[in-house]
Amino acid sequence: MRIEIHNEINEKLAAIWKQLEDESVLSIFQKFEWIKDWVDCVLTESQDNSVFVAVVYDENESVSIIFPLCVRRFLGINVLVFLGGGISDYHLPLVSARFGTNVDKVRKAWILLQHFLPKVDAIHLEKIPERVGARNVTLIDAIPVVKQGEAFSMTLPRSIAEFEEKLKKRIKQDSNRQIKRLTEIGEVCFITPQVGSAEFDTILNAFIDQKRARYSMTGVPDLLANDGVQCFYRLKGDSLVDSDCIHLSALKVGGTIVAAHWGAVENKTFFYLMPSYTQGELRKYSPGRLLLIELIKNAIGLGMERFDFTVGGEEYKKDWCD
Repeated sequence: MRIEIHNEINEKLAAIWKQLEDESVLSIFQKFEWIKDWVDCVLTESQDNSVFVAVVYDENESVSIIFPLCVRRFLGINVLVFLGGGISDYHLPLVSARFGTNVDKVRKAWILLQHFLPKVDAIHLEKIPERVGARNVTLIDAIPVVKQGEAFSMTLPRSIAEFEEKLKKRIKQDSNRQIKRLTEIGEVCFITPQVGSAEFDTILNAFIDQKRARYSMTGVPDLLANDGVQCFYRLKGDSLVDSDCIHLSALKVGGTIVAAHWGAVENKTFFYLMPSYTQGELRKYSPGRLLLIELIKNAIGLGMERFDFTVGGEEYKKDWCD
C-alpha cells in the first residue's frame, strides 16, 4: 500500500478520481465536478487555504481510496478538513468496492496517511454519514468518531399514485386547500428550467434573494453573503454547469416565483438541499411545502429511489421520512 499526495485539482487527479467514482460508495458531494467547482469558487478565495488529496494505491498499484482533504485557516489556526466544507452535507473518502467492506484495510490506509499529513493545528472531520443509500460507510468503523446530528431520507414509492395514496391525510387536505386558494390568485405551476436558460437564471436569482431574506429575518448567518459560495450556487465554475446533476425548480403563482429549490440528483437519489420561499403575503399558503410535494413527484418521475433531506433535525422532515 502506498500514498500519493496531490496539492492541486488537475487533469491527472481528475482521471484518477473519475475512475474510482464508478466503484465507490459516494454521494453527490464526492463527485469530481462538485469538488472541482467548490475548490475553484470557495477554497481559492484565500491564499491561506490549500488542497490536500491523498490517493491510496493497493499492493497491485490499483487506486483504492481517495481522501479528499484540504487545509483551511480559521481564526488564525490551520485545520485539516474535508473538501466541500460549508456547502456539502456529507463528507467521506472515495473507497473502492475492493476495500469497501474491509475495515482493517481502510484503517491501515488512515494510519499510513498520518505520516503524510501537513503541519496543522487541528483535524476536524465532520458530517461523515453512517451509510450512503443502502451501503454502510466503512470509515465510520475504521476511525474514532463521535455521533453528532441527524440526517433524514425517504424511500420513494414506485409511482406518483402510490405516493399520493400514502401521503398523510392532514398534509394532503391542507395542501389541496392551499392550492385552491392560490389558484384563485393566479395559475399555479411547477417549473424545472434547463441549466443555462434565461428562466434558469431568473429562478436562480429569486432563490438567492428569498434565501438571503430568510437568513436576515431569522438571524442565521448568511451563507450566500460569501462571494465564493454564491459563485458555486450560480454554477460559475466550469464543471457542474456541464453536468446533469444539478436540479433547480420553482413554484409560480400567476408568474410570481413563490418558492424555489436548488438541489441535485445522483445515484438514484434526489438531494433536497436548499429550499427557499417568499417572505411576502403568499407565504401563508405554505408554498415551500407545496413545492416539496411537487419535487417528490418529480423525483419519482425521474426514476429516483431515495429522496434525501440530508443533515438537520428539522421537525417537518419526520412527516416524510422512513
